[in-house]
Formats: sequence, structure tokens, C-alpha cells
Amino acid sequence: MFEQLGLPNPADPGPPARAMLQRIFEDSNKSPKDMGFILELYAPAFVRNGVEMTAERWRQLAEAVYRAWPDATQDLTDVTVEGDRIFCRYVMRGTHTGDLRLADRAISASGRQFEVWGMEMRRVRDGKFVELWSNDTMEPAAAAAGGR
Repeated sequence: MFEQLGLPNPADPGPPARAMLQRIFEDSNKSPKDMGFILELYAPAFVRNGVEMTAERWRQLAEAVYRAWPDATQDLTDVTVEGDRIFCRYVMRGTHTGDLRLADRAISASGRQFEVWGMEMRRVRDGKFVELWSNDTMEPAAAAAGGR
């Protein structure tokens, strides 16, 4: 309705949310990997796939992934902003040259290349990501790297 009247939608995070998402992908692609930006972009406690997660824990998980795949790069393939939500599709590629330690198993470096496709929805409130829903092909990629 706001757009039809030529007015900005007050619930639309628009360019700021898009810039926040772009920063995730740009900073993730830098070398050396520094996931400190997660603490700036996410609320201290947020919801990830329906479960409460802290930004600090999310940073730690991201750092573990990038230790296992230090040359990994991510590319956005689609971005849509609607209301307080931002949706994206992405692809992540790299080489499994480091060990990955997960809560339920460890995956030793295999030297294999991988490709992960994913889709995410984030919700923004007060300039921070407060919700993340994601689905990707990481499990098959980890299995191919020797994780099963």
C-alpha cells in the first residue's frame, strides 16, 4: 500500500538490510577470515531455524567452518527484500584442507573441493538480524569430504 502511494514502507528494511547481507558475503570472502562482523550484524541473541542462538556462538561456528575450508568463497545469486525480511540464494565453494570438529563428529581434512548451495531468510529489527532460517546442501558436501 505504501509503495502505491509513493511513500516508503516503514516496515521495509530495504537498502540497509541489503547492505547488511552484502557485508556478510563480502567479509566472509576476505582473507584472512575474520567473523567478527557477525557480532555487529546480529542481535546478541537471535533465532536460527527456530532455536535461540547467540551471535557469539554463530561466530564460533562460522570460524570452525572457515578453518576447515579456508579458501571458501560465497557468492549471492538472488536477493529479495520484503517487509522486514530479506531472502537470498547463494553458493559457497572451496577446498577441504582443515579439520572440522562438530558436536557429534569430526571430519578430517580431505583435500577435496566442494560446492554448497543454500537459501536463507533473515528478519531485521532495529538494524540487527534477529532471525535466520537456512537450508543448504552442507550435509552432502561434508559427507563427500569424508564426514560419514
